[in-house]
Amino acid sequence: GFIIVVGLVVDDAIVTAENIYSRLKTGIDPIEASVLGTKEVAVPVTFGVITTIVAFLPLLTFQGQWGTFAKQIPPVIAPVLLFSLIESKLILPAHLKHLKTGRTDFNFFTRFQKRIADGLETFVEKVYQPSLRLAIEHRYSVCATFFAMALLMAGYCQGGRLGFVSMPSVDRLRITAYIDLPNDTPLEQTDIYVQRIASKVDQLRAEFIDKGSGRSLITNLHEQTGDYDRGSTVLKENEGEIAIEILPPSQRKSPGPRNSVIAKRWKELVGELPEAQSFRIRAEQSGRGRSGENRDEEPVEIELRGPNSPEKVETAHQIKDLLESYEGISDAYTKVRGDADELEISLKPRAAELRLTQQSLANQIRQAFYGE
Repeated sequence: GFIIVVGLVVDDAIVTAENIYSRLKTGIDPIEASVLGTKEVAVPVTFGVITTIVAFLPLLTFQGQWGTFAKQIPPVIAPVLLFSLIESKLILPAHLKHLKTGRTDFNFFTRFQKRIADGLETFVEKVYQPSLRLAIEHRYSVCATFFAMALLMAGYCQGGRLGFVSMPSVDRLRITAYIDLPNDTPLEQTDIYVQRIASKVDQLRAEFIDKGSGRSLITNLHEQTGDYDRGSTVLKENEGEIAIEILPPSQRKSPGPRNSVIAKRWKELVGELPEAQSFRIRAEQSGRGRSGENRDEEPVEIELRGPNSPEKVETAHQIKDLLESYEGISDAYTKVRGDADELEISLKPRAAELRLTQQSLANQIRQAFYGE
């Protein structure tokens, strides 16, 4: 919060000091110049500080992870700005009354600083003040001009000529296919599907060629059968990953197709995999992936909640087909979890007398299955 407010905390002092200095240059008494200069800008400076504090107050209403960070800012900014306001009204004028004007014994740095200050004052007198007087005298024309410019900009944006993408998609140097089969699928069966997907890469190599150099846009292939969750030693035999590396743009003679085109063609070659709970191909970096994760968050996610049923599965596939019918959606998939058997084990009342806990029971069962 203090770092954010560093650039704002000196604004009131600068305005007050500049006004006092301008009064001192007229030759009036320094004490009178300090009092008069402070009073003249007291109202706008005070309201400027108050509006800045009010602008940061909504950060107190933020929730979640961002709220934890945002709520720390207003309690720092508000007192810092208030103390700065008090300092600029009570302490700064007392110091500035000792400021001397009309000095002639300047060192090199002071002379350099004075040239810049004199140049700015000349600009204010010769350019800014005449322009300001002209704008005030013809204020209606100035307002109409800016209103017309605002209409032109609004029309330019609404007309589609000015594009805006908050989270642009950027092509990676690799395209990755993920397959997720039912939980009871053995590793050997998962590997069959992995090999089926990987076998289509040779055809991709033949179809996507850099026209200038004659090199294939597909360079290397990586296959992985089974996967581990982060922090876990249990192999998930029902998951597989196939990745292909793309020729970097710096090594191409022509731009070539986007990764989404290659991924779409790869998916067409593989065809439907009805046995898979999900099959998806990632070709772009959306900028929304969480820190430390290899897989991106989806730009659009739809979740169906309720008991598992054939109707729920059919609805999920209908939504997938509907999304794929829209232009611009390159990869839609469903992830349907099948029914899984669950065994509930509880302790008898006498277990408490033997100092057995639910946690110790869970550890015994886990060690029996995984040999830990």
